[in-house]
Amino acid sequence: MKHIVFGNGINIQFGGFDYTNKNIIDRALLKLKINDFHPDVYASVVGDWINKLYQILPDILSGHYDYYAVLSDEREELEKFKKLYASSTAINEIGFEDFFLLNELFCRYNKITNPQRFDAQELIRRVFIDSIYNNGKINSIYQHFPQRFIEFVNEFDCVFTTNYDRNIELATGREVLYLHGAFHVLAPDWLQLKGM
Repeated sequence: MKHIVFGNGINIQFGGFDYTNKNIIDRALLKLKINDFHPDVYASVVGDWINKLYQILPDILSGHYDYYAVLSDEREELEKFKKLYASSTAINEIGFEDFFLLNELFCRYNKITNPQRFDAQELIRRVFIDSIYNNGKINSIYQHFPQRFIEFVNEFDCVFTTNYDRNIELATGREVLYLHGAFHVLAPDWLQLKGM
């Protein structure tokens, strides 16, 4: 059996700059600034939180937060983080996934525990996922897939994606396995929140 896994590169290649990290961060911050979101999904205070995390960048880089990376994978992530970024790095140049590391370290440093720590992480996750969704535009990228690419995908027995969009499924008409979840599949906790 032949398997393939797709990630965000496919969205950037066929969807353009709208799906780069920079534009995802910029779009998220703009949505927060102009209140272009549903308040049941997240709150505008997440923008202040993201900016607060960004402000600790110099202290992170200088090793001030090293002690708070307690798990071995966090220490590895932190070392990669410090090699990747500089004090002059703009907020939209930080990988949106890296904000989760910043959140964890900031919370430990400031003795912020659950449920507040988890709530902050969840708000960050929701605002970035909403920005990736891009008002549903992300699910139209498949219209730019060339036939040759679709034929290539169809050569595989199993297709996996780390993306949340349906582009590969819509282009090929095949089942796709979504490793991180999908926009078109409601999570059980969301159903419970909505009383369903």
